Amino acid sequence: MRSLFPRLLSGWLAGIAASAAAQVIPLPPVPIGGTFRAIVSLSTEAGPVPAGVGILLSVPTGCGSFNGQPTGFATTDGRGQFSFDFRAGVKPGPCRIEGRNGGTVGVAETEIFVPADLAITPDYTTREVDVNGSTLITLTVSGAGMPLQGIPVAVDPPPATGASATLSPPTPTDSKGKSLLLVRPNGTPGIYEIVARYGNAKRMLRIAQYPPSPVPALARARDVEGTVYGPPRMSIVSGPASCALPSVYLWPDVFVRPAGIGAFPLGLVETSVKGCPGVAVRLQLDYSDPLPADGVMYMHTSFNGNEVPAPWTVLPAVVSGNSVSFTFTADDASEQRQRRLGVGRPGAPATLPLPAPPRVGDMWWSGVAENGWGMTLSQSAEGKLFTVVYGYDDAGRSTWWVSSSGTWNDARTKFDGYFHVPYGTPWHAYDPSLTVIGRSVGSARLEFKDANTATFRYTFNGIPGEKALQRQVFGPVEASPQPNVGGMWWGGAAQSGWGVAIVQQHATLFSVWYTYDDSNRPTWYMMPGGRWSSSQTYEGRLYRTQGSPWLGRPYDPSRLQVIDVGTYKLTFDGTGARFDFTIDGRSGSHILSRLPF
Repeated sequence: MRSLFPRLLSGWLAGIAASAAAQVIPLPPVPIGGTFRAIVSLSTEAGPVPAGVGILLSVPTGCGSFNGQPTGFATTDGRGQFSFDFRAGVKPGPCRIEGRNGGTVGVAETEIFVPADLAITPDYTTREVDVNGSTLITLTVSGAGMPLQGIPVAVDPPPATGASATLSPPTPTDSKGKSLLLVRPNGTPGIYEIVARYGNAKRMLRIAQYPPSPVPALARARDVEGTVYGPPRMSIVSGPASCALPSVYLWPDVFVRPAGIGAFPLGLVETSVKGCPGVAVRLQLDYSDPLPADGVMYMHTSFNGNEVPAPWTVLPAVVSGNSVSFTFTADDASEQRQRRLGVGRPGAPATLPLPAPPRVGDMWWSGVAENGWGMTLSQSAEGKLFTVVYGYDDAGRSTWWVSSSGTWNDARTKFDGYFHVPYGTPWHAYDPSLTVIGRSVGSARLEFKDANTATFRYTFNGIPGEKALQRQVFGPVEASPQPNVGGMWWGGAAQSGWGVAIVQQHATLFSVWYTYDDSNRPTWYMMPGGRWSSSQTYEGRLYRTQGSPWLGRPYDPSRLQVIDVGTYKLTFDGTGARFDFTIDGRSGSHILSRLPF
């Protein structure tokens, strides 16, 4: 390896004739056996040192050499400069270089490191960017933990087709070891990798390119943003044609409510009316759920995002079923005002306790008519749900959609959540730093009819669908040697991005490992049953499946293929577990803990 450091030792022997005090000049680290060239500028208070000044170079501890010799000699040129080539020895550690002219000594020091200690560290290993924008990535190059200056970082070309980008050549590293890489997307959405290299060090970076977020246009009716499923819709019922709604956002129920109001069960919406200042406009909000029949319409105002310390205002309104209509005064053109509106339910919060969420954690499916796909609901003690849907993409490959949070309605019969389809790295070489959770692909609502049946309504990738669900019964009634081990398990923060959903019915476990395939796409392996080989160990066969595309077309269970790919073993120790597996002849293990959510 070679590194060039122009004028790196500038002033090394400053004040040649007047001072014998040594200045220790730090040099960047160099690998064992590596070389660099130092260009030294000598000067005095009167200006540059004249040509022909001789400098005797040495390495007192023998940690390096000059063109293979223990000492070297250099002479200044007409600009007062001289140069030398240094080669590091075989022993790592600090190395001192001296230059002498008469009684004056200049001292520099470098750190010799093992090549394996060379590292490239990006500011972020994953980056999300607008397809029409650009992003600047900072790469830090270090050796033995010390920054390397002047390093020419190389970057492999991005993909030739599909989502890609134009890369500006990275800048040489600065004194802090930092190099800048400018990425300009090619306008195509998608995810791809680029690799930065220097010497034997390399680092993969992942770029996720997304279409630009649409800028909301003025409209007389629009869905409420920020809602999960079945969004309310606000409309201008009457008013001048110039009146319009720039935006409407959902706000959840608030802690500081008007006196006498127990809750805003459907939340609040934040909006303004533009284009007809000072005019009274009739608005209507239509919800997917019924409003309290005795509800009262309230309004609260904010200016430029700051709350106004004034009481809530009651708005005369007509509440009917799922709708409420009311009169609203449009904003003046100069005002930057947002008003939050909602139908409150009378009563004191303490006298209106909400029911506990039903216990629905289990394996759910659509019965034998749609055998091959399913859903795990993992439920926390507080009732929160972690939902994973296991289905198939358009090519019939196994894939999954995940929602790690959501909200119950007041009646605790409906649960809404946003879903994601992450992009990771292969299960046998997992790197959590490269996992892209990505933007939401859609939302869904679980509506529970009773303890054992539900309806799943969803829109993923703009494709709506509806499934009738029921609990999947797989475990016969028998005593288990273990207490409940069911729930969502993961490999901890160091392995964030995948998990093992364990569903327990009596003594039988049905587990699903949701992870990523060799193409970095989501995939899953199922462990439908097994046996307790000891009071702490449950083991069995592990399967991969292929099936009918799940989105946008009728599900065909005849396309299901179940492939035995290996074995698994789950060993529980009370608070944690060990997951051992063999898939297609490749073995591995993970230490698991329950995922907090």
